[in-house]
Amino acid sequence: MPGEARMIRFDADLHIEACCFHGLLQDFPTHFHEHYVIGCMDGGRRRIFCNNREYTAKTGDLLLFNPRDKHACSRVGEEPLSWRALHVGEKTMHRLNRRIAGGESPPMF
Repeated sequence: MPGEARMIRFDADLHIEACCFHGLLQDFPTHFHEHYVIGCMDGGRRRIFCNNREYTAKTGDLLLFNPRDKHACSRVGEEPLSWRALHVGEKTMHRLNRRIAGGESPPMF
């Protein structure tokens, strides 16, 4: 798609993946990830379906998905999606949660 950009980078020291999508028009069917997703809507509006609930996400919203949360999203209006996210594995999140908050298990959002 013209004007579309996708960038994904993995930091081996932090064990965190970062992604940045700009100008996406596509819908995303129901899927899940084996990692946490911490994402920010930089542009556009999306109808989000997650764990049998529906939400509307808009520019400036922060979205958090737990590992294996079933989710999908579709466009609302004509503005393309711009999105930045961090993908954090469960082991990494557990380690960070222990170090930062003293938690004994990974958080659930």
